[in-house]
Amino acid sequence: MVMNPPLKYGFAVLMMASFLFSCSRLPVIKTGEPAAAAALIEQCRRPYPAVPYRFVHAIEVMLPDGSSETMMGVTLVDPKAAAVHSVIMTIEGFVVFDGVYDKDVRVDRAVPPFDKPHFARKMLKDVRLMYLAPEGRPVNVGFLEDGAVICRYVGNENPFMDIILYRNGSWEIDAYSEHEELRRRIKAGSVKDGIPETVELHGYESWDYTLQMRLISAETVELGIF
Repeated sequence: MVMNPPLKYGFAVLMMASFLFSCSRLPVIKTGEPAAAAALIEQCRRPYPAVPYRFVHAIEVMLPDGSSETMMGVTLVDPKAAAVHSVIMTIEGFVVFDGVYDKDVRVDRAVPPFDKPHFARKMLKDVRLMYLAPEGRPVNVGFLEDGAVICRYVGNENPFMDIILYRNGSWEIDAYSEHEELRRRIKAGSVKDGIPETVELHGYESWDYTLQMRLISAETVELGIF
């Protein structure tokens, strides 16, 4: 398989990256044949919708003070436009969060518990992390000890980003700081026809939180939803 120039560049630093990361908090990657790299990178696009979708989830929001709220979430994803629109509401239909990521973050509504300083913007970026493929370049691809496929990206908002595909069809997306500290972890399970029935998002920073999402419906929608 012929690799395009960006892939050649990524694998020119492969051995150096492997050495550096092996002494860090980032998981160690066992690299395979460079000729297989393009196929692995294509596999790592599996978590992301290829066409516009509307997802509806039941969401349990767990906050640092130990409290939790059960809510409903509606997310529109347009991969071609690299845009997402997220709305979260109470069971009664009261909107507590409404925001759009379209090359930048726009929060139209954020009320308790989503009105903490900067929290609404960070959460919208987490939704983008969950549904839109990384814009950076892959610097290392291969396998973990358990055989899972892993692709490591740099050049995104999060300095290091790992996409991990497990043998049972589930996947994980991990985002790290420049000091290789875990910032975000997204775990998808019970994947059917490419759509996970459960997603768990953990945010680790000054204001930690967890979203546990259970799929209610997923359907394709028309282009130009934004």
